[in-house]
Amino acid sequence: MRMVVTWDGSGHALEALRNVVGLFREQSVEHIEIVLAIWPPRDIAMWSDIQQQQILSDDLHRAAAEVGADEVQRLEEILRPITRAISSSTANGHISDIVVATIARTHADFLFVLAGTHDASGVIQETMRSIVAQSKIPTLILRPAGNSTP
Repeated sequence: MRMVVTWDGSGHALEALRNVVGLFREQSVEHIEIVLAIWPPRDIAMWSDIQQQQILSDDLHRAAAEVGADEVQRLEEILRPITRAISSSTANGHISDIVVATIARTHADFLFVLAGTHDASGVIQETMRSIVAQSKIPTLILRPAGNSTP
């Protein structure tokens, strides 16, 4: 199985992933491709982290690159035990377009989306709808229970 994984930066979703990874046999996934959309800014957990990092780095683009690299590394560490190969990248653009392109490029069999529950603007919910509508492969959205905005 070849899998694409994407994440919005939510700590709750990351903790849920830690629990779910234990359901997979060690090295049962042939390849995992992690892809994170950085730009444009959105009302998601990752951008809250980027804005906090900007205070330290005094440069929004550097802060985005640093947070993106850190988040990719965190995902790789969690997912590495279940896969024989892992690759990761960050991209700019609408996440659903990026995910669909990544699925085609990697010939993925499965899409795993990690999303948080804080969604006051509705951007996460709308993005999930778009991804599910465009994805032609089985898609699992791991969105922990919480007080999400309908």
